[in-house]
Amino acid sequence: MLDKAKKYLLVLFLVCQPLLDALTCIQIKNNWSFISISALVRGLFFLYVLYYLWKEKKDRKIIYLYLVYCVLEIAMQYLVFKNSLSVEVANLMQVFYLGFLIMFFKSYKNGYLNTKLLVFIYYLYISLIIGPFILGFGYYAWEFYPEKSGYYGLFYGANEISAILVILFPIVLDYLLRCKKYIISGISIILSFICAYLVGTKTMLLGFIMTLLYLLIPFLYKYYKKFSWKYKICFIGVVVLILILGCLILPHTPLYKNIALALDYFKIDSSNIFSYYGINKMIFSGRLEFVVNIFNEVRGLGPLYYIFGIGKSILISLKGVEIDLFDILFTLGILGFIFYLVFMYNSVKDTKLSGVYKYTFILGLLISLIAGHVLISTNVSIYLALLFYYNRNNIC
Repeated sequence: MLDKAKKYLLVLFLVCQPLLDALTCIQIKNNWSFISISALVRGLFFLYVLYYLWKEKKDRKIIYLYLVYCVLEIAMQYLVFKNSLSVEVANLMQVFYLGFLIMFFKSYKNGYLNTKLLVFIYYLYISLIIGPFILGFGYYAWEFYPEKSGYYGLFYGANEISAILVILFPIVLDYLLRCKKYIISGISIILSFICAYLVGTKTMLLGFIMTLLYLLIPFLYKYYKKFSWKYKICFIGVVVLILILGCLILPHTPLYKNIALALDYFKIDSSNIFSYYGINKMIFSGRLEFVVNIFNEVRGLGPLYYIFGIGKSILISLKGVEIDLFDILFTLGILGFIFYLVFMYNSVKDTKLSGVYKYTFILGLLISLIAGHVLISTNVSIYLALLFYYNRNNIC
């Protein structure tokens, strides 16, 4: 009975992820300075994951090594570098959250974790963006970032909500196509692109387009070969019409406005758009420049900072990088970065993802290298970890 209750609680925890993210946004917007409810809930879940893995006995050595490393890192950051204790503790949880969740889901058994659950969660995220927009409330980008366009619904971080939807979209679309729910598939695609239109991030739009190329084109081609020439002409006409409509709508989207603003502000044109400067500003939103600037800051601090990192507290004051691996390197130093790479290798080494799960994991890694907020964001990384559960159980 207790095991069954735990399984239901895990399902409830997953379903509540969008609500926790919405609650975080409300707390930030209203300047409620008490502890983040979502951070507290995810922190408790992280402790449960550690307890579960320790009880299973397979990963005890890793847990002990992690705890020893945490004590050493916190001692250096708090006692020597005088950084915030709470910020550094939270950072150590966020950085290693994904690896421990992968180990957890690889060994966990729960018959209630089916693909329908992820489909429901995906629709819940979409509803919390489109629903408030229709009803006339929610949050716009300029309320958090005055220079940007876009509408975030009941969410705060555009990069994080974009990463979540891009990671869930392939799983949802693959499931619907396999189940031959073609009308619902079409509606889901339309709703997804409406979200991309509203939010206005490059990550979301390009992620959705890549998934359509990966899943929808091979699927349609299979049926296209069976069409008569009349149906083939009609099909091509519909595709061309969709592309024309897309081109007509694009100039009126927040994404287009954000890109146009960046082109004008950074003086980017056809002569320099493919240069290092153009790629850094347009693809990486200036993040490569942040890497160089923070590296120069660290270089003058001394060898202890090279080994143990500058800590999350200082990185926040420097505005961060928003490329996950660089954020980990700068906050934890060379020692922590090596430990992280070995730790992550150990968590995935005996698992081979396949099909849509492999594609989605690679897509998540690409986002982490370009826009960040994947590997070290607890509200995003949980969905990458779930790929290992669904892949292991071969769940459609």
